[in-house]
Amino acid sequence: MNPRIGVALWVLDRHEWNWRRLNRYAFIMRKKMAAKSVALIAHDRILTDEVLTRGLPSYWDRETKEVEA
Repeated sequence: MNPRIGVALWVLDRHEWNWRRLNRYAFIMRKKMAAKSVALIAHDRILTDEVLTRGLPSYWDRETKEVEA
């Protein structure tokens, strides 16, 4: 479990919560998740565009690059 979620649950469990603070925290977490998903989608699109323009690398190309690296 994410430590932040654990802390939030602990605070809720002790009934020392503040609705405004919890709502703000949830909003920040949603923004972070949205940013991560946008980054993943962009990364996938870049890879997809590269595959479409250059084609899939063959097995031989991948083996040669690994040896050179």
